[in-house]
Amino acid sequence: MDKTGWPLESILLSKDDVLNELADAYNEALLYLSHEFAQRPLLESIAVHFAFNFSTDRPTNRLDKPEWFLNFLLQMVRLHGNFILKFFGQGSSQVLFTFLNGLEDIAAEHLKERLQVIVKDEQLLEHYMEACTCFVKEVSDLYNGRTSKLMAIFFRNDQFFALWLQTQQRTARSEYEKLAEDSWSDNVEAFISFFEHYLTKLELIPDSEAAEQYLDNPLIALLEAFVETLEFDVPPFQPNSPEELRSLVKMINAAHVLLKRMQTDWDDRLLVVSSSILPLKPYCLSLKDSQEQLVDKIEQYIWQRISIPLSSFSRAMYYGIYGRSYETMHDDLCLALLQLSESINLVRSLALEEDYEQSIDSKLLLRLGKTFYETVALKNLYSAEGAQRFKRDLQQIVPILTELFPQHDPAFYLKNSIEAASLLCAKDRKRISLLVSAADDDDKGLQELSDLFSSIGIKNLTLSDCEQILSLYRSE
Repeated sequence: MDKTGWPLESILLSKDDVLNELADAYNEALLYLSHEFAQRPLLESIAVHFAFNFSTDRPTNRLDKPEWFLNFLLQMVRLHGNFILKFFGQGSSQVLFTFLNGLEDIAAEHLKERLQVIVKDEQLLEHYMEACTCFVKEVSDLYNGRTSKLMAIFFRNDQFFALWLQTQQRTARSEYEKLAEDSWSDNVEAFISFFEHYLTKLELIPDSEAAEQYLDNPLIALLEAFVETLEFDVPPFQPNSPEELRSLVKMINAAHVLLKRMQTDWDDRLLVVSSSILPLKPYCLSLKDSQEQLVDKIEQYIWQRISIPLSSFSRAMYYGIYGRSYETMHDDLCLALLQLSESINLVRSLALEEDYEQSIDSKLLLRLGKTFYETVALKNLYSAEGAQRFKRDLQQIVPILTELFPQHDPAFYLKNSIEAASLLCAKDRKRISLLVSAADDDDKGLQELSDLFSSIGIKNLTLSDCEQILSLYRSE
């Protein structure tokens, strides 16, 4: 020890052969002693330096500066931790564990001497708690070792815990109220950092009952308040402008960030301290519900923009007002597709998370397919030209929608309308109509009908659907 200058920084200047001598002497001592006894000279040397600085009337012994004595011990951890791992071979992890425990014993004894004074001063108590939390977290981050003796001194003192918990709840609520002054979506990253700060403290509480109390309030209480704020911020009406649309997308993405952190990190960490299997599940479900509502609002905004020209197109079809030529779509249908394209491209430009983007796309296509079938295909009386125009419109729509929704198959959503158009334009339409009418009484005709359906691509429409559609054909 003398050759290396242990425990001071001069150890860094020692040659490897000298450090190897120290490691060999320690390993030789292990033949007769436990790690605790073998390390006693090493730790006693540190304890002497510690007492000189923090248990005498020296200026470094300040009641209001717990970080000073903790930083001294942290310096010892940093100074000697890597040395132990490098020179003590296979048993280095056990040596390091014993060393860290020994340092924590020094800090714990020092704390016990001050505890009765600390618990009488709320601010001082909080200061010590913060300093001890930082120390324990730093040691844990450096060597992946969780220490708890320091925290146990606090949390197994009923007087301390009751006072500290009240302070934490009050401080957390005050900090949260300041944070909540901004918009919800702008606050998510700040809230995650805020929650992490208190979650780290929770993980350091060694007593399970105390940990449960701390989990309930402030942690769960704050998370519940934050999630409920999103519920209240979801607008009751659909957006009416691109600016309002941007606001909704921002809220969805922010909620996604929070939900991901809860499910991939916080849930696992809370399993260690909570008696509940999934303590965050209700709040995850609430976030998902709010996201679904926001997705619906965006889908409604887009649909609102295309519903009016679609209705005009349906009326035009009913009265036989078609496009300017067979090769062109009706102006109202063109307008609906143009506004759909503008709205979809706007949503794409806002970098909405892909899962929600796909959800909006599928909702729109479902509604488009349903509307086309129910308000266009089934609400018109078709002449031969009208049926051909309807079929041609569908043929032109599908590639446009395919470009807009590359992750989907628009033809699948429009299948009923496409089959209705094929049925109305079939060259054997009259024969099909006859067979459909007699289907219940003519088993032989059913096979012929099935063959005819296959030839024109009828797979989804029922006989009843076909009968209804064929009844819409009018003679000119």
